[in-house]
Amino acid sequence: NIIKEYQTGELPLYHMDVYRLDEIEEDIGIKDYYNKGGITIIEWSELIKNDLPDERLEIVIKIIDENTRVLIFNPIGKIYEELCESIL
Repeated sequence: NIIKEYQTGELPLYHMDVYRLDEIEEDIGIKDYYNKGGITIIEWSELIKNDLPDERLEIVIKIIDENTRVLIFNPIGKIYEELCESIL
């Protein structure tokens, strides 16, 4: 599966693993999910840079060791810049 939908939370969650997209030749409607009123999480998003929304929050998870992770937030667009400023 490339896209999994979870509808049981407060907002719908759309989880995409796009690392397998090179195996798919037709348009699978990724951009349609950006306007569905939920949260879209995309793993391997660098593979579809041209299809990402202009405004988004990129989160990089760096593995430090077996028990330690560092989250790097990169807000792109005013709404996400303001969001990060207000909570970080």
